[in-house]
Amino acid sequence: MMPAEGFSSFAARAAKVLEASGRKSSEVFPEAAWDGRQLLLAPAPVQAANEAPVDGPVLDFNQNTVVWDPRSRLAEAAAGWSPAGGFLAADTLVAEIRATLAGAYAAGRRAEGLHGTGAFAQGFRRQEAHPDFPAVAVGFGPGTTPAGDDWLAGCLVALDLRAGGPGKAAAMLRQRIRDRLGQTTAAGRALLRGALAGAPPEYLVGLAEAAAGQMQGFADLNGAVSNCLAHGATSGEDALAGFVYGLETDLE
Repeated sequence: MMPAEGFSSFAARAAKVLEASGRKSSEVFPEAAWDGRQLLLAPAPVQAANEAPVDGPVLDFNQNTVVWDPRSRLAEAAAGWSPAGGFLAADTLVAEIRATLAGAYAAGRRAEGLHGTGAFAQGFRRQEAHPDFPAVAVGFGPGTTPAGDDWLAGCLVALDLRAGGPGKAAAMLRQRIRDRLGQTTAAGRALLRGALAGAPPEYLVGLAEAAAGQMQGFADLNGAVSNCLAHGATSGEDALAGFVYGLETDLE
């Protein structure tokens, strides 16, 4: 959900509403509930549309507010996933993704982020031995959305694609990620909350749709991968790494 006023104005209003209710926006990570007209910024009952919430700090929005909900698209993509293909089909997709990445590097793209050979990439590989991997990746690495969060978002999208729809895969992993949300940035929390709810960014929705379509013999997977690479400095590239992991790995 995004108000027409833009994010900066929205963030300022949200901070004022939280502080007026006795909460400091820098110290709390409020849950949110949306009833179609108001955003409730704390855990509390929400009434039917056009009725005010029972309590909790509230932000009102007008009819120009844009609501982002790609769950129907992701469900359709998951329905197009070919379970008969199993890991053989997933391996084919992974090979195509890696080939597109290799082409980008050959054309001059620097191998940075979690795909690279730098300190953060090496540190992330060491994390794979952690007993709470991959949840331990929350907040790991550089970026407005830390690289580990991008990776996890991509991983969740792939797991959901294989599991039959948004939000359906890896219940235990999802809870472990929720338990660690306080360890990342505000942008990282927003990204992960969306991915956990089955509402990742557009570029990852497009990647899931292209991956499912490729299994049916159509869709431009290479174009979707290139679109990911164009997202942020390394965010899309790191999310691709997580997506590949989710295609290849079963997680609970």
